[in-house]
Amino acid sequence: VLFRSGFGPQLKVAAKHQAKFAVLFGDSEWAKNELVIKELATGEQKVVPMAEVVEFLCGQCFESCCDPEGGCC
Repeated sequence: VLFRSGFGPQLKVAAKHQAKFAVLFGDSEWAKNELVIKELATGEQKVVPMAEVVEFLCGQCFESCCDPEGGCC
């Protein structure tokens, strides 16, 4: 949820609470069915199709937990 303060302060709060990722999107991403996944520790951002977000995050967080067919435990 975006408040008047914008993304910056909210990302700082998320990092303070040890969140690993933030999922960001605006009108253009939404129109393209994409989301921006930001790794808060490094600042690295990746654009991921909405249909692949769960698989992407599963692979980032639980690599040993995902099976080769894309399912996550």
